[in-house]
Amino acid sequence: PSYCEPGTIFKNNVHGIITNDPTELRQGIQTLLANPDKAKEMAIEAKSVVKELFTPEKFNQAWINLFTQFSRGNYARSSTND
Repeated sequence: PSYCEPGTIFKNNVHGIITNDPTELRQGIQTLLANPDKAKEMAIEAKSVVKELFTPEKFNQAWINLFTQFSRGNYARSSTND
């Protein structure tokens, strides 16, 4: 799977404040500023996700898979490059 948006791997109010709503974001920041222990807890949770999903081995394997697919012609061509 491809992970390019925070909302695909992190959960709102568990790993941080993940929202596109400015009001919700402001409220979340205010909550974390008022509760530094909660902010630290979220940071620890987020760090554990990153350590699990983005190990050097997984990073290397993802590149190997990409080059293998490319070398076999199994890749999507972007319509913007035509």
